[in-house]
Amino acid sequence: MQRYIADRILQAILCILVMSALVFFLVRLTGDPVEYLISDQATQADYDRIYKAYGFDRPFYVQYVLFLKNMVTGDLGDSLYLHRPVASILRTRFPATLQLAVAAILISLVVGLPLGVYAAVGRGTGLDVSARFLAVLGQSMPPFWLGLMLILVFSVWFRLLPSGGKGGIANLILPAITLSSWLLAGITRLTRSSMLDVLGTEYVKLARIKGASEPKVIWKHAFKNALLPVVTFSAVMSVILVAGAVITETVFAWPGLGQLVIQSVIRRDFPVTQAVVLLMAVLYIIANLLVDIAYAFLNPKIRYSR
Repeated sequence: MQRYIADRILQAILCILVMSALVFFLVRLTGDPVEYLISDQATQADYDRIYKAYGFDRPFYVQYVLFLKNMVTGDLGDSLYLHRPVASILRTRFPATLQLAVAAILISLVVGLPLGVYAAVGRGTGLDVSARFLAVLGQSMPPFWLGLMLILVFSVWFRLLPSGGKGGIANLILPAITLSSWLLAGITRLTRSSMLDVLGTEYVKLARIKGASEPKVIWKHAFKNALLPVVTFSAVMSVILVAGAVITETVFAWPGLGQLVIQSVIRRDFPVTQAVVLLMAVLYIIANLLVDIAYAFLNPKIRYSR
């Protein structure tokens, strides 16, 4: 067990290093950031001075080594456009993204879990057909299209909810529903599938033979054992949800990391772009690591290949 955990931690560290290299070099393919930092009337001497000030005159590999060294110490550099420490910007923007992601996750769990359970229990009924239709629809609709449709209906036609911006609970409803659509659909389908497998097992049949009530059979015996794959899926997808908030935040002008990374890419603000993208990658890698370790503890009979 200890060897497996050590191997997975080592793999996670290597993945983070590879991701840091990819992000660092790919970001620099977007263009020259100095064009946004200097006027059109600038001379070559002005360009050289800016290049030297930000270290852009050094070879890529030297810049990357310095980037790794600073990252280990928690120094993510300063924004080229906002002239503020990147760490400070992330601390300002991340809570908004986290708030939106948590709201979307709660909607997905509160709606998706019972919907999947009752769809499995009533297999073939109208509820089951409706649940499967909504799940397929939720995983098929592009988030930007769904967001625009929600704005059109609830903000333009009926004027019930704000169309964008961050404020009270009302501002959170539409972007949270938009962001939750894909995860809710996935949880519904996986819960239904897992419940169908469990409902046909011998211990569930035995519980019914012993006279256990149907709610007890469903929620205590079946649901508890069907939950493990759903938890795994939800944990990993929740991190992807945070990273995938880019489109939703852009549509609803939500001031989180998604909107920040779009603006930084347009402005070629290298320190901000690489910090946000790398943060999302690290969160995803850590989520996978924790899920694998949890599996190792929950089911020691699982044999992991090395």
